[in-house]
Parts: sequence; structure tokens; C-alpha cells
Amino acid sequence: DEFSCLNLNVTAPNNPGRSLPVIIWIHGGAFFMGSGSWPQRDPSKLVRLSIDTGTPTIVVSINYRLSVLGMLADGTGEFQGNYGLRDQQVALQWVQDNIALFGGDPTRVTIMGES
Repeated sequence: DEFSCLNLNVTAPNNPGRSLPVIIWIHGGAFFMGSGSWPQRDPSKLVRLSIDTGTPTIVVSINYRLSVLGMLADGTGEFQGNYGLRDQQVALQWVQDNIALFGGDPTRVTIMGES
């Protein structure tokens, strides 16, 4: 959902034919800026390279809440903050639960990113 920033992108080779390894890309930006959809980090390039080297791979890039929406508590004690980190956990669980539908192997997942 766009307001919560809980969307992700799955980039996979055409017709994988078998369960493929998965890379989850978590963008950096000091919890202030960034996106899993920025063109500078186009996952299709990594997928193409994986095919060219004989190890086809699925790449999932995620988004999460940033800045005030992602880190601050609400002051009432009801919401404790760190929503951006929780969003990342939810995305990782989503991949475990759903990546097989895209041809991915949930037992072969690598997480990578930048700070």
C-alpha cells in the first residue's frame, strides 16, 4: 500500500523452468531517502548478468517507510517507532511466503543492500 510504503519489485528471468536463487535488495539512504525503484539501481541489469553467467537469479527490491513516518514513536506509547525496520521484516517474510509463485526458491535467499 502506497501510504505505508510497503511495496516491492520482483524482477525475474523469463520462464525460469526451475526454482531460482533470490537476492533481496534493501536500499540505503540513512533511513531518510531512497527507494527500491530508483532507476540507478535497476534490478533487471543484475538479473541479465545472472543469466549471462549461467546462474539465473531473481532480484526483489523493497521499499520501507523513511524519516519521521519510519522511525519516530507517536508519543502516546501506543506506537514505539522503528516502522521502517518492521517494514523490512514484513517484506522478508513476504518473500519467504510468496517467492515460489515467481519461480524463486525460499531456501536460497540472500539479503544485500547499502547504508
